[in-house]
Amino acid sequence: MSVSDYTQHLLEAARLMELAARTAPKSLGQDFVKVLTLSGDDIPKLAEALLAFGKKSGKPNFDRDSSNIKNSPVVVLIGLKDATTLGLNCGACGYSSCDDLQDAPKTGADFNGPICAFRQLDFGIALGSAVKT
Repeated sequence: MSVSDYTQHLLEAARLMELAARTAPKSLGQDFVKVLTLSGDDIPKLAEALLAFGKKSGKPNFDRDSSNIKNSPVVVLIGLKDATTLGLNCGACGYSSCDDLQDAPKTGADFNGPICAFRQLDFGIALGSAVKT
């Protein structure tokens, strides 16, 4: 199998992973999961950004992760963006109401939180759906 064929197969697998994440069940049917597949010239850019982040933050293992990404022809990124609360006031997030969570200052070194526990579950289900592909 040629390198080009190998990369094409990986891109097809990535597309299937994207589809699995996109179609995974979401709370209230609201979708805040974002998926992006990188290949080609975008791979070294991501690898360098990870390496720079690790050095700047002083956090370990970003050099290892950067190297792994640099050696990967395809990378699938999955995350949450602008996730809102469900309005259930369940308290799983640590706040007494969804309004309290929504009004809480968003802080954090690596990501802005807190976020709704149901949205975290949505992310986990989408991620699990993608990796089982």
